[in-house]
Amino acid sequence: STHPDPGRREDRILEAVGQLPGASAGGIVERTAYLRRLDGLVFGPDPREGYVLGRSFYHPGLEFRMEFPRDWKIINQRQAVVGVSPEEDAVITLTLAQEDTPHAASDRFFRQEGVERGRPWRQPFTQFSVTGDEAGGRPPLQGLVGFAPRGGHVFRLMAYSTQERWTRHDDETARALSSFRRLTDRRYLDVSPARIELARVPRAMTLGEFDRRNPSSIDLGELAVLNGVPADSTLPAGTLVKRVIGGELPTD
Repeated sequence: STHPDPGRREDRILEAVGQLPGASAGGIVERTAYLRRLDGLVFGPDPREGYVLGRSFYHPGLEFRMEFPRDWKIINQRQAVVGVSPEEDAVITLTLAQEDTPHAASDRFFRQEGVERGRPWRQPFTQFSVTGDEAGGRPPLQGLVGFAPRGGHVFRLMAYSTQERWTRHDDETARALSSFRRLTDRRYLDVSPARIELARVPRAMTLGEFDRRNPSSIDLGELAVLNGVPADSTLPAGTLVKRVIGGELPTD
């Protein structure tokens, strides 16, 4: 509903379809062949690329874990893990540095315009500040940054806030950054994603009955959406139905 509609896009597509020759307009629906291509497809986020349990973030692929402050929002992005304070006035970020060594990554960070090196904290962390931009409405920042080698990578761990509010968060963010460590527990490493599995209905039955006979990792409402049918619909005998299996995470 929020997508712009340049030049009556939907109307133009329907008009174009209506002008196709009869055979093309009718088309051929190869439902079974299409569904076969979905069998085994990963469903939802892949926990091997990182997942959250409580206050902890685990990344089996890169074999690390980190704990964030209580009540902070944790966001797992492709290029970074980000923690945001409840008041949205402080941020923690964990990213992969482009450089091969912590020294080179640190040197590049502090060469940025407006970034000033502060006092060293606990190895490998250093305090820093960033000058503000009154014209751009950006206040001066205060933070803590460190560069840690792990498994052939260099990780940049950083926390910052405005200089005015930094003292409210410096202790909790420092504890979070120092919690970064190698992940060795197989319970958290040996996770696998949920996947789509096909099952054929042996006789006519409701989707709810199918779900009871073939339990999924998702609820009935989501299962109905996945199959494009109402939750209370009856499935004809022989119908191929998508279900979701696996994807369970360990208990923290």
